[in-house]
Order: sequence, then structure tokens, then C-alpha cells
Amino acid sequence: MLLAGDFYSNPDLKRRGTTGDVEDVWIGFAERFRWVAGVAGNHDLFAGKSEFGKVFQRHPNVYPLDGDLLEIDGLRLAGISGIFGEPNRKPWRHNYSDYEAMFQMLMEERPDILLLHEGPNHPPERFRGSDFIRDLLLELSREIRPKLVVNGHCHWPQPMVELSESGPIVTNVDARVVVLTG
Repeated sequence: MLLAGDFYSNPDLKRRGTTGDVEDVWIGFAERFRWVAGVAGNHDLFAGKSEFGKVFQRHPNVYPLDGDLLEIDGLRLAGISGIFGEPNRKPWRHNYSDYEAMFQMLMEERPDILLLHEGPNHPPERFRGSDFIRDLLLELSREIRPKLVVNGHCHWPQPMVELSESGPIVTNVDARVVVLTG
């Protein structure tokens, strides 16, 4: 199970954009799947904090990612949590230089799948996202581009696009579940 963040919902369902604890959502997935790897969204807290800390230490099949790479079941997964912004302003914010440094470090490890909360835009279809992330992905040589990028944050009307003729494929999972087989 791959998670791309923003699992908090205000209990009265009357307001969007609120922030709260989501570790129970991750643990719920972990109880039903062999493993869970994911990134935090900008509305997600873990034990009241915008850090993973030790919240999943009793759940060895949960792998939170923020500038991390792991290999599991033959897949090399990398992930960056959150969005761009002032790190001290709200949960899970990275300034551009820190984000780019994390991104470059992870890409040197050649992950198969890159998990992001904030993903690239796709101008041909007018899909919202970050032009900065799109540029970072397209500047990578074909040899080190991840095969798949999974992101959330901004909803797209269709779940998958190829950023260019040489990839990568981007799967947007904001407000949807995507099941990949094969």
C-alpha cells in the first residue's frame, strides 16, 4: 500500500483544510496489507506533530518517508512529504533549496517509485501541481528517472499521465484509490 498524504478530515465534515492526527489511518492500512509506505500531506499530524517520530515503532510494516529511500519486496521506494513553503509556518513544509537537495539525493539512489505529496503539474491537460517538481523530474536523465511517481495534494480529473514521451508516469491519488497490478 502506497500513501500520498492528506488523510485528515474535520470530524464534522463542514470545513476543508483542517489539520489533525492521521496515524490511525496508516495503522488501519497496515492491519490489512503486508506493508504500508507513504508520505505525509500538509494537513497530516502524527501524535500531534509534523514529524513521524516514533509513532510507528510498534508497527514494523509501516514505512513513513520524508527524504528517505527503502527497498521492500524488490521495489526501491523514495518519498518526500509535504509541500513548498516556510518550514515554520504549517506542518510538512520544505523550502525550495531543501526540497531540491532531498530530491537530488534520492534520485541518485535510483528509486523505482517516487512518492510525493505535492506533485508536478501537467500543462497540456491543465492539471494543477508544481512546475518546479515537473522541471526536476524532466531534468533527470532517463537512466535515473523513477518509473512511477505517485502524488496527491491537487486533484486531477484523470489519475495517470506521462510527463513526456520518455516518462515518468505520474499517478495522482488525490481523493481516489488506484489499484495497479502486473
